[in-house]
Amino acid sequence: MRMLQVAAGARRCDHVGLLGAGFTLHARAGLREEILAAIDAPDGIAPVYQPVIDLRTGLVAGYEALARFTVGPRRPVEEWFTEAHVNGLGLRLEARAVKAALAPGRRPFGTFVAVNVSPAGLVSKDIQDVLPERLDGVVIELTDHAAALDDPTFHAARREIRERGGRLAMDAGGTGYAGLRELMRIAPDILKLDRDLVHRVHADPAKAALVEALVRYGREIGVVVCAEAVETLEDVERLADLDVTYAQGFALARPSRPWPVAVPEAAASCRQSLAMTLTGAHRDPSGLSPSERVQWLLWRLSEATTFTQLADSLPRLAAELEADKFQVSVIDGDELVIVGSAGPDTTEERYRIADFPATAHVLAEQSSMQIVAGDPHADDREVRLLARLGYQSMLMLPAPAAGHSIGLIECYRTDRKPWSRYQIVRARMVALQLGAALERISRTP
Repeated sequence: MRMLQVAAGARRCDHVGLLGAGFTLHARAGLREEILAAIDAPDGIAPVYQPVIDLRTGLVAGYEALARFTVGPRRPVEEWFTEAHVNGLGLRLEARAVKAALAPGRRPFGTFVAVNVSPAGLVSKDIQDVLPERLDGVVIELTDHAAALDDPTFHAARREIRERGGRLAMDAGGTGYAGLRELMRIAPDILKLDRDLVHRVHADPAKAALVEALVRYGREIGVVVCAEAVETLEDVERLADLDVTYAQGFALARPSRPWPVAVPEAAASCRQSLAMTLTGAHRDPSGLSPSERVQWLLWRLSEATTFTQLADSLPRLAAELEADKFQVSVIDGDELVIVGSAGPDTTEERYRIADFPATAHVLAEQSSMQIVAGDPHADDREVRLLARLGYQSMLMLPAPAAGHSIGLIECYRTDRKPWSRYQIVRARMVALQLGAALERISRTP
């Protein structure tokens, strides 16, 4: 196995600040002996394993190995590793923990095991000596990755991990520019979201929006998202709805000796969330993300069998598309007729399609168009109609069925705010479903 050069300078820390100014040299010497005992004793480190659950299935996808020390007095795990690095024993202790984590056999088929390693450890001979030649089924979870950002030796090690079949995980490291810069430079396979971001995500729309954005970003660049420290079934279900791939925490399973299983209630919650996605199960849209709400509305439209049911959906569609008014018309000969709860309303004002070239183009070409008052390129007749109706911007889309336009979708705003590409795409999805609904309802006896 090719060995990588050891990076100069293991991480340092302010041990006086961490352990207290009264920490004597005698006590430090005793702690060094305890660290050496943990390294040398066959059972000095007895790892436990935190199941990582696949939120798409509720099944265990892997395990994060957590070091537990059997020598010396009880103290935080982080304190062991911090003091080991201060004493020049950090890489040896990390290597001993990795070796202990990889020792148990008969891991459930198809699952991975994640081990925690510092950037200095990743490129050290100590760690390389205990890693298998092939790293299939092994995830290296990186700690303190900011120190590795501009280290070419680290990036060479990162490439070698992938070549040997392993994967790299890192935490989000904050949501500001520095954290995103680390994410782009390190290019992990798994991005972990910590407790601050996922705790009570089911009740916090701002957190949910940020998690959804990170999931979408990860999807674009091939990074899997894993939520840590998930403590409630409500958060489990919300994270599953947000399409987070993995999660771990007490709500899913507690760490224990090899190999623990998922809490049955948590697994059932994952399966229920998936069933709702697969079947479009009846559920209230409150609390859903914007994309989920549109999906819910499209499902409602797909079940509409009357013009009344269709009309009842229009206020919700207007809200989702940030429109002040949402209107549906159908083509009747060479005219457009507005659709109400009783169907095409022949008493309403009718519009000759030929009188509005922009509308005629949208219907003929099955394209979309926005009209904004004050836009010198906008069709004058459309702008004048907008002014007469009391609006200043409009988005028009065709309602297609069987390869041709059977109606028109119009979204109105009282201000001159133009429509974003995101909103246009969502409106087009709605128009496609509305076209099918209009065709189906009009054929119903």
